[in-house]
Amino acid sequence: MIYLDYAASTPPYPQVVCLMSEIMQQSFGNPSSIHDQGRKARVIIEEARKEISALLNVPTASLFFTSGGSEAINTAISGCVFDLGIRNIITSEREHPAVLNAVKRMKLLVPEIKVSFVTHHDNLNVNQEDLEKLAAGNSGALVILMHANNETGNLLPLKNVEKICRTHHALLLSDTVQTIGKYSIDLSESGVDFATCSAHKFHGPRGAGFLYVKPGIRINALIQGGGQERNLRSGTENVAAIAGMAEALKISLTDIGKKITQVQNLKAEFVGKLKKLCPEIQFNGTSENAGLYNTLSVSFPFNEKTSALVYLLDMKGIAVSGGSACASGAIIKAEGDTSKVNVRFSFSTLTTKDEIEQVIHALSEILC
Repeated sequence: MIYLDYAASTPPYPQVVCLMSEIMQQSFGNPSSIHDQGRKARVIIEEARKEISALLNVPTASLFFTSGGSEAINTAISGCVFDLGIRNIITSEREHPAVLNAVKRMKLLVPEIKVSFVTHHDNLNVNQEDLEKLAAGNSGALVILMHANNETGNLLPLKNVEKICRTHHALLLSDTVQTIGKYSIDLSESGVDFATCSAHKFHGPRGAGFLYVKPGIRINALIQGGGQERNLRSGTENVAAIAGMAEALKISLTDIGKKITQVQNLKAEFVGKLKKLCPEIQFNGTSENAGLYNTLSVSFPFNEKTSALVYLLDMKGIAVSGGSACASGAIIKAEGDTSKVNVRFSFSTLTTKDEIEQVIHALSEILC
């Protein structure tokens, strides 16, 4: 199998699997217990928190472990509405379903909430001038915009958006699921008030993530129970997964510059071969030569050969996506163009030149 769907999920590093297996066998105590096994589990959690906070340059007290990005997003949005009294939300129709569905639910629960959607330029980048106008007209809003679009890879200029938010006293929640582990990110310097993470996007375990909450902001738990995670996320912590997440992040960010260059070169080679094979293709957003370096969103002309392209590639042992794993191409489909078939190819340092050649060969068999 050739796997080119790394934006959806990644295989855990062997070191992560070994570490988690060891912890599950040897440190199985409940981290809330006061006996030796419980204390050992607690130490593992706090060491992981310390390691992640150092890698992202944030205080340890600002990280709260969750089951992943969706839970982190829902916790932040719920806290902003019910605990901070936010009644104006500014977001984008191209956000992850975790954002759009959570905002929709908040609107049902609190009807006086006003939801505004920022527009985009033709290249699918956020229209910062429109964002400025919306923020000015809705002072004290919650702005929710993803750092990297999960379908096209378009990157949000966080510092520019943060400046707009500060000018108009808005809070900024950024879904950083697609960028944490792929870039060296200083969350303190970024200025975001909330950020989210999911470990399986950078070769960590599924079912582990965290919510970053800027120091000084206080919200309450979405999940009630025993008061774990300093009362922000109840439930017995997944000790092995939390440790695995920290290990995966450490490995992912080691020599990150070299890794970025390696994947960029593979992507550029793939783009060149795709253009020769099918000159009429188009690249969505900024994915051809900008944006998230491991993501390429391609529109093929709709015809009998391309209509089932994702499935035909799967039959040849090649895994790609029709869009994002969660939205199945909803962001591109929202453009209203049914004359194209959209495919997302996403790469990692595990991708080889030989795999690129095999995918191009498979596409030539299907399309020609």
